Amino acid sequence: MANPVTKPMYYRGDWVPCCDYAVGEVVTRNGALWLALRQSAGVDPDTAEGVNYWALFGGSDEPEPEKTHNELNGLQGGDGEKGEFYHVLKDHLEAMRQARNPAEGNPFLTAADMPALEKRVEAFRLREKPEGTGALYAVAFGNGAFVAVGDGCAVRSADGREWAAADGVPAGFWRDVAYGGNVFAALGLGGKAMWSEDGGQTWNETTAPEGEWNALAFGNGMFVGVCDGKIVRSLDGKTGWSAKEVPTGYGEDVCFGNGVFVAIGPKGAMNSVDGMTWTEQETPGATWRCVCWDEGIFLALSGKCMVSTDGGQSWAASDLPAGGWDAVCGGGGFFVGVGNSAYRIVTGAGELAWVQTGAPNFLWRALAFGLDTFVAVGSGIMTAKVVDAAAALSSANSPSGENAFATLLDLVEMREALTRQAAALEEFRTETRQAAAGQVAALEEFRTETREAVTRLEESLIIEGEA
Repeated sequence: MANPVTKPMYYRGDWVPCCDYAVGEVVTRNGALWLALRQSAGVDPDTAEGVNYWALFGGSDEPEPEKTHNELNGLQGGDGEKGEFYHVLKDHLEAMRQARNPAEGNPFLTAADMPALEKRVEAFRLREKPEGTGALYAVAFGNGAFVAVGDGCAVRSADGREWAAADGVPAGFWRDVAYGGNVFAALGLGGKAMWSEDGGQTWNETTAPEGEWNALAFGNGMFVGVCDGKIVRSLDGKTGWSAKEVPTGYGEDVCFGNGVFVAIGPKGAMNSVDGMTWTEQETPGATWRCVCWDEGIFLALSGKCMVSTDGGQSWAASDLPAGGWDAVCGGGGFFVGVGNSAYRIVTGAGELAWVQTGAPNFLWRALAFGLDTFVAVGSGIMTAKVVDAAAALSSANSPSGENAFATLLDLVEMREALTRQAAALEEFRTETRQAAAGQVAALEEFRTETREAVTRLEESLIIEGEA
């Protein structure tokens, strides 16, 4: 069913019995907003008859819509007569927050708002860091939870918003954490290592070869860590860590994607399939600080950006906004970077046109993505959600329990469907009552016949007794 073309929605103020209301007009009646589904005059919205002509939008706790010349603010943009209007359920405000107009408390969106509903990364919001938690240097997502580690501490969250500190974290300057094989593993300075099998709630200390391990990644059934001139590998993240010397200049960060490990540093990038044999690659010159993989793309940041789409074998560079970018992460169709300034950078996957926006003024050192959410950690914790309101609109004409939108025509059809269901129910009730009445009559006839038979039997016994 195609979206309907409707007239602009007008706010007519309080409902008045003598007024003639057209389809799409909105009134206030008994403290609630009502949308006209059919033309009517004198039909009170808040009555049994009114349900055939009006749809309820909100209760008395919702503010009266702002209006200019009787038009609902934010509803008019674009071509007016060609506008398409949507009703947004009160429990689906997330998408509404992405519209230029209307404001969050207004229950309408128009076709003119659609460009503002494109898929995007929301602004980062600070989250409360557990009391006593030191600086955090790394965060990872796995098995439905975020886990972050830092100087002598570890914290976890099931949604990125509420965080709790882990108990009994081994002492150490933990610099990275990764998830794989139902294990969170962490490495730190001075050859420190620890692991958790319960989602980061409790940790077990183990030993790793001596090294100032900066970064850790999981892939191809193994954990691989890097520091300058060395790599370390474990098949389970708990034991059996083994080290190997590699070329210097690639020990800043490591990530895994599409069957390949990529390690970067001031010298450039090198890659490996097994985590033991590494090949140096030619890269643009820069002091590369961080690297990630998402949707077939390796992406590294410093004061510049470089990307590879062939498993880290060749790289192309692009400029970035000024700043020291210390972490980058891909997810939900976007790359996000953070650093030692109060900004973040974001772009669509594979694009090199970056947009710089504000963020809380903390030192940010690491990023992770999960549950449609970017989590950044450092001297604080912040999150930004990826929202895609426009995708919800693609099925606006067949609302379901998870669909936040319905068109005016949907409301009419749903009302008619409810009317048909009510008629069918009344027919069923009538048939049931008729059937029950028939059963009662049959039962009464059976009782009458039984009483008559008993009477005849009694009379027969009396006659026999007299004889």
